[in-house]
Amino acid sequence: MTVIVHSIFWGQKISFKTYFSFSRSRARLWVIGIIFFLHWITYAYAVKIGGAGVAVLGMSTYGLQLMIASALFLGHRITRKDLFCLVLAFVGLFLIFPTWNLHHATTKGLLLGLVSATCFALLPILHKFSDDISTEMR
Repeated sequence: MTVIVHSIFWGQKISFKTYFSFSRSRARLWVIGIIFFLHWITYAYAVKIGGAGVAVLGMSTYGLQLMIASALFLGHRITRKDLFCLVLAFVGLFLIFPTWNLHHATTKGLLLGLVSATCFALLPILHKFSDDISTEMR
């Protein structure tokens, strides 16, 4: 429903040819959509399996993962201060990890929260690589 309403209001700004043509832009849009879907589905299951608090703890690593992804894919530099904070955050994450047993619901929820945060951290990188596609299109 949302797509239909947006296409009515932004019909002139959205290039529908991109959806139906075989191009790199179309592939990038599909990748962005799939990663966004994976983010939400893993977050929903993290909440369902581990609880809202555990899912939020997993998602709280988003900033750290975005910093690492920016360094890997965009060439941003990580300073010593960033590295120190990164190490502290990972120590904190391991301190709250309930157990390394995958049969424990909290562990499963936290792992799904981490996967969700990873997908969410990849989205700005993917959008940066898709600058040639209009914002309305993305």
